[in-house]
Amino acid sequence: MMRTITILIFCIFTLSLVACQQNELFNETITSIKVQQWENDEEISTITDESLINDLTAELESANTASTANIDITHPDYRLLFLNGDSIVRELGYYSEEKNFSGTTGRFIDMEEGKHYGVTTELPLNNNN
Repeated sequence: MMRTITILIFCIFTLSLVACQQNELFNETITSIKVQQWENDEEISTITDESLINDLTAELESANTASTANIDITHPDYRLLFLNGDSIVRELGYYSEEKNFSGTTGRFIDMEEGKHYGVTTELPLNNNN
């Protein structure tokens, strides 16, 4: 009986640790996302929809990731600047089409850290590229 309870507690503890795994990308509230062309920094749009921003940041923080450190990849189509007011909190790349790197499919990438995020959310962009 005691052994069963111990195993049960261990399983619950292990599951809670796995469920709490996060990427910790955003230590501040994101108020807007500025979208720029990757190649020339031309501003395409600014996303201010609070619900979309909250959903996207939550998905990114809990997403599976894959390393792109040793992979030759193309630059993303867009640069996303996650802002708190006028301060840049995080910069990520965004692909118009889903990409699969190292078994992880998504549209978002941190080129500096070499991490590809398994998030396929499509952003409402005001550009037909």
